[in-house]
Amino acid sequence: MSNQLDSAFLTGSIEILHKIRTDLNSIMSKISQNNGSNDENSKENMKETMNKIISYLVELKLMNRESHLELDSKREEKKRKNGKNTDKIFEEKRAFCYEKVQLEKVIKNLRSFTSKFQHFEMISEEDFLKNAGEELNKFSNDHEKLINRFQYESQERKRLCTELETVKSKNNELKKRNEDTKKLISNIESKVKTIQQASSSLHEFAGTIANSVDSKQIQLAKNLPSPLYLLYFQSSQLIMIHPQLLTSVHISEGNEGSSDNFPYFVKLVIPSSKNNLEIHLSYQNNLHLIVVKAFYEDNAVNEWLVDLFTNDNGRNSPNPLHSEGEKQIYKDKRSGRAFKWAQSLAGISFLPGVSGSEATDPSYRNLESIIRSIQERVESRNELESELSSLSKGLLLGHEQTKTVATLKSWKDVTQVAKTKQHLDSRVFKAIYTNSNGETVEGHVEVKPNYPVLGSVRFEFQASPVFLNQKIEEVLKRISLVKETSPHLLSNLMREVLQEL
Repeated sequence: MSNQLDSAFLTGSIEILHKIRTDLNSIMSKISQNNGSNDENSKENMKETMNKIISYLVELKLMNRESHLELDSKREEKKRKNGKNTDKIFEEKRAFCYEKVQLEKVIKNLRSFTSKFQHFEMISEEDFLKNAGEELNKFSNDHEKLINRFQYESQERKRLCTELETVKSKNNELKKRNEDTKKLISNIESKVKTIQQASSSLHEFAGTIANSVDSKQIQLAKNLPSPLYLLYFQSSQLIMIHPQLLTSVHISEGNEGSSDNFPYFVKLVIPSSKNNLEIHLSYQNNLHLIVVKAFYEDNAVNEWLVDLFTNDNGRNSPNPLHSEGEKQIYKDKRSGRAFKWAQSLAGISFLPGVSGSEATDPSYRNLESIIRSIQERVESRNELESELSSLSKGLLLGHEQTKTVATLKSWKDVTQVAKTKQHLDSRVFKAIYTNSNGETVEGHVEVKPNYPVLGSVRFEFQASPVFLNQKIEEVLKRISLVKETSPHLLSNLMREVLQEL
């Protein structure tokens, strides 16, 4: 359209110029004809001609101006159109460059792509093939195999989630039951404290009678925790009734090597044929337990009190509410033992039935019976030490046998070397002897803490012929008919075994 307008504009301009040129030629010819003529008509014609020439010049000037304006207008329009095209091309080029960069990034990522399953912790392929079942084990390529593994993984995780919810539910039930039990125990303890407070005047009166000679002990007794006070009160009464069982009951200062213990403990002195046995009864504040320590000739002998009653070694806390870490706290001689009979004597009780059937034994609550049992245990240990001293020299105590026996060559204490979880409190000895055939045989003898109760001595020998251990079993069965009070039990057992060997 613009080209057509330009042509029309040029055509019109040319026609006007031709007309002006024709008119000017005509005017110039008239001027030349009238040149030299001075009449009035010639002058008028000359003026008229000059006016026309001037008008034509003005018209030419205007035409020139319009042509310039039109030319400028066309130039500006052309520049504007060219500028728009340039911007559009530039934008398209920039868009293409951006798209190129993005595509290069995508290509780079695709080339370095690794699937998430490669870093996904899954059930091993071996377990999958073993446990997935026949349906999931059907696959024709690695892709199907991977899909089946994911399906099996999903099934197993759902199953484990279900089990986890079940375990959580049981855990919540146990926590609730535990809280209810603690509330019950707390109520019982508060009632016991009320009873103790109500009967404090009676206890003070009885304690005053028993300890009238030592007012300082009476004052200390008033500040003892209830469990220790109850033990002190019973012991004070027992020493008045049976002085042959206890020679001293004393409240001493000291936390017995543990910051968790009450700063005072009750010391009982039990007489024996040789030396006295000291029993220290201390109270553990954090666990609410009585801890027992035994000393003989200034040596810790806590193992002497093991199994005064069945399954009561004192190594674990008897309270079922304590955690596993709290139960495994009485491992060495310095820490003492939390025997069940001590808790019973101190009035510390736990849930019925959880501490074992032996907790219902009336002897648990009888201080006199327990002290007599401890005295018997001390006398047995004294006699055992005499036997062990003779055995270390190759001598057997008791009556000599006429029958020829094997010769005991060596007897050595190997407790520290042979100590295992099965006999932590036992003493183990290595015996070497020569049998009637001149063969040297080695064996081990275990002596348990409850010696001389039947079954407290166990023999383990290895020798030729093979049937030797069978003979030992027969000997032990026959010896089981021997009374527990038989003197020199260990020597007699060794004599019987050596005679059979």
